[in-house]
Amino acid sequence: MDKDSVWGNAINNDGNPVFGGNNDSNFPVTNYFQIPVEATKLRLKPMQWFGKISLRHEYLMC
Repeated sequence: MDKDSVWGNAINNDGNPVFGGNNDSNFPVTNYFQIPVEATKLRLKPMQWFGKISLRHEYLMC
């Protein structure tokens, strides 16, 4: 991270900065940002997990 980086929190459609995940490995969960985000870097910060931590994500862009 360079000294000019500015990090902000994205919020979901409920105005919450926490995005929900799935409850099982069979069905993905889709979350949307409340407003469009323009960025060159995105940082994910898992808040909870069960057993071993694992994270799978995909960014969809228009």
